[in-house]
Amino acid sequence: MDPTLTFIYNIIQIIIFSSILTVGALLKIGRSEKAAGAIVGLFLFYLMDTVMIFMTEFLPDFMSWYDDSFIRTPSLKTVIFLGVGFFTLMCWSVLTGSNFTGVQGIVLFALGLWLVFVPLLSEGAIGSFLFYSGYQVFCICISIFAIWRLRSIDSDRLLIPARRIRLLLIVTVIFCVLIMSEDFYVIFSVDNYDATAGELDIYYRNVSEDVLRFIYSGLAALLFFGQIPRNRSATAANAIPRTSAPEALIPESDRSSALEKGRIQTPAEYKRMKFARALALTDREEEVLTLLLSGKSNQEIGETLHISIGTAKAHVHGIFRKAKITHRYELLPLFESFNPDG
Repeated sequence: MDPTLTFIYNIIQIIIFSSILTVGALLKIGRSEKAAGAIVGLFLFYLMDTVMIFMTEFLPDFMSWYDDSFIRTPSLKTVIFLGVGFFTLMCWSVLTGSNFTGVQGIVLFALGLWLVFVPLLSEGAIGSFLFYSGYQVFCICISIFAIWRLRSIDSDRLLIPARRIRLLLIVTVIFCVLIMSEDFYVIFSVDNYDATAGELDIYYRNVSEDVLRFIYSGLAALLFFGQIPRNRSATAANAIPRTSAPEALIPESDRSSALEKGRIQTPAEYKRMKFARALALTDREEEVLTLLLSGKSNQEIGETLHISIGTAKAHVHGIFRKAKITHRYELLPLFESFNPDG
């Protein structure tokens, strides 16, 4: 590729990953800051990898040092692979509303052992291919397991619809195979690992991997944009009738009514009460709304309120219908955009 185009290509990558990092550091995603932290961590390592490859392409001294370092002990690339692997698993936990488990830790530890010991057991092109393939096999395995596991996860825990997560996992598997194929071709047909003859020449960029990261960037951007009320949500929010009240003051009638029900102690609870009233929610739906905003699943709502999961789902769907939304990830942006006094 022409050096100018390569330079521009690198700059575009750096801008995209840096933008995701910056926006992610400023926004919450969905239910918690855990999602933003996972995505920020993932793209931080993407940015580190991109900058490192950029330097090998345009700084000859760094390229020579890095080539020699990679042949001896590829510690920098190992750290990047482990960092990307850890935050990839964290992103999976966030998307499915689950926690990072011991099994995930063991799988990540096994990847670390592979990355550490493969360079010691095999050198040259074979060792390099096995080193890079270890991470792709890791991604393929966890993606296939995730596709199978997705069937048994409560859909109400998912940050985005299950079909989109499944599609993303299938795309990941396909691109992992493409990445391994490209690595095989480059390592055995383009690279030169004859360090003794002074002809060491290694090409570190993988275009298939870049494309997959661009896809992930697009998904992250969509999640971030989900924090800004969509046209439909904004329309619904604007359609909600407002009640007038003095600035930062709970009206006496509202305060008395709320105190009688024992529901209002904070401005946040006042806002929730006014939001529920604006949507004409029943008392039970208001209780369900409180649990929904705290990130509870239908099963957890049922257990908390001592009702069946079917009844909980009926109340949730009733809230969605009145708010003119279709999924719970739309509820929080709609609630945050609601002004109880204006």
